[in-house]
Amino acid sequence: MAKDEAECAADAVLADLSDEQVALLVERGPGGAPVDDPDSTDDAADKVRAALGKCRAEAEAATTTTSKPAS
Repeated sequence: MAKDEAECAADAVLADLSDEQVALLVERGPGGAPVDDPDSTDDAADKVRAALGKCRAEAEAATTTTSKPAS
């Protein structure tokens, strides 16, 4: 994972999860991730997933952008 993508992902986690949720994630790894409520499309798990998808898309766009070589 590129540094920019990792920073984006960290920002998303910190913005969309409560301090308690972040602490559980750090302590328990994936088992501490917020539970996705199937009846909600706007819970913490959905928000983080959407933000991480945006981070990945931005990183992919940045790596596929080509620049003209210097003469």
